[in-house]
Amino acid sequence: PDHEDISSGHIGLTWKIPFSWTTSRGPFRATRFLVGNGNARGAIALVLKSNKLKTDHRGLIESASLNTENVVLFQVVPWYIRMYLHTLKVFIDKEPMSLREVVRWMHMVPSEDRKSPGVMEMELAIPSNATIVTLIMEFDKVSLSLSLFPTCFSFSFSHLSVFVSLSLSRAEH
Repeated sequence: PDHEDISSGHIGLTWKIPFSWTTSRGPFRATRFLVGNGNARGAIALVLKSNKLKTDHRGLIESASLNTENVVLFQVVPWYIRMYLHTLKVFIDKEPMSLREVVRWMHMVPSEDRKSPGVMEMELAIPSNATIVTLIMEFDKVSLSLSLFPTCFSFSFSHLSVFVSLSLSRAEH
């Protein structure tokens, strides 16, 4: 047999039936980042951008909708980051909103120093015509001792990702 093709290291796979895989995009795209300066204080910002742009038959953006999207946020925060719940701010399309207007429920488990991370979960009622939703919450970082974390002190700058889920209405199932 001819072994020239084998020595090149290229491996291929051919499907007998044509195969295509696509995923549907959710209504929002989530981004989370740190804001502020210095190592001790700052804020975590979560931005939800709409993936859908509603237009009428003339190509103009439709007027306000009375429907809402129910979005659940689940976030794990390392023990060395102390979140301040009283600083939580919500903006919809750059307009400040009252928490009572947007947050349906919230559950928070505080972290324990050097033992367990904190957990925050909340459900938001976001107007269907919203294009951008921003949540900002301030935090303090605990000073980490080099004797406790000798291998990599810079890990204190990292933060875990947030999980975002969407509650679909019965008509969309």
